Amino acid sequence: MKIIIRTIAGLFLMAAAASANASIIVNTGPGLGSNSGGTSLNDGQFLAGQFSLAEQLTITSIEGWIGGSGGAGTLVLYGNNGGVPGIELFSSAFVGGFPDDWYGANGLSWLLDAGTYWAAFEVRVGDTFSGYMEDIAATSTPLANYAFTSNGTYVPSSIERYGFRISGVQNVPSPSVLFLFVIASLATLKFRRKV
Repeated sequence: MKIIIRTIAGLFLMAAAASANASIIVNTGPGLGSNSGGTSLNDGQFLAGQFSLAEQLTITSIEGWIGGSGGAGTLVLYGNNGGVPGIELFSSAFVGGFPDDWYGANGLSWLLDAGTYWAAFEVRVGDTFSGYMEDIAATSTPLANYAFTSNGTYVPSSIERYGFRISGVQNVPSPSVLFLFVIASLATLKFRRKV
């Protein structure tokens, strides 16, 4: 019985530790500076970067290296559609742009399976953001692909290299799921003793 109690306590501690520690899963590095060039992020201009996950994760934050006069925009997570953003999966508002820095959304809990996705910074109807996403250094780690909107449709880009930073946590069973697992295990153990 002591072994079972220790196992239960260990599972609860692992679940608590795993859910509390987000790790960076994508980091291209920051932009080169406002005088180094970049791509406009204004009304109707959307910029996206592609990334892949090898396992199921919960995304906790998505940020871009952004500059400009600032305002509010929309951060969107898309599925992949043949090398460009596909179906919209999640969205959140972001605010920022001055000074140039990491801006985006934190405190997210977007559950994603293993696969390929696109993070996009958009200035939709009603948004007030006006600025740009800076180029990253040639020595930085770029994302697999980038895209931008042209006439309202995403198209691939072979020259853009925007700064992205994405964090997430591995998915572990919640304490309530672990509790049910333990109860089922105890019931099975009790049943075996009677037989």
